Amino acid sequence: MIKILLLMTIFVISNNSFAQNNTFDIDKLCLGKTCTKPIKEFKISNFFFKTRNCETKDYRKCLLWFGNKGNKVKISWVKYYRIINGPIPTKSTCIKGKPVWFQDIPFPNNKDLNINILKFFRKFNYQNKEKMYFNEPIIKTFNYFSQSDKSLGVLVQSKNFKGIRKKQIYVFDTEGDNFEVVKPLCKND
Repeated sequence: MIKILLLMTIFVISNNSFAQNNTFDIDKLCLGKTCTKPIKEFKISNFFFKTRNCETKDYRKCLLWFGNKGNKVKISWVKYYRIINGPIPTKSTCIKGKPVWFQDIPFPNNKDLNINILKFFRKFNYQNKEKMYFNEPIIKTFNYFSQSDKSLGVLVQSKNFKGIRKKQIYVFDTEGDNFEVVKPLCKND
């Protein structure tokens, strides 16, 4: 009986140690570079971005102002936002309609993570107020309107007082006046 209990204990411990070795450790990835520091304000050429009251959990207080010289956007009741500092994502990794991961890092899909997936992403605030591409600087531009333009995007989900959600990507040319609104897609949409 004791031998069986001892074997079961060893089996459980070895299984847990193997599982831990395969788990994607975001804490190590974000060491020295925070993954959850909200982007509150920045400027690049003609493009500006500014927030107010978005650090609170009450999205009704969160306001965004962003745009270029020719096109300015003001959005209130912002539920989440992401700065798109790389190509427009064609299919983001989403949970419940929210993009929750970086486009340039593989999504951690280990079995261990599935058990605590909401706890895991709540810890990192769903990465909902920062950049879309982890390995790129916040002011990294991409070509969208032509082969030589320098574009930047802002993905925003807002609600109105009736609770109706509106999710859009705003793409701006940082050196000109070009502007376009694109509907974002999730892998599970």
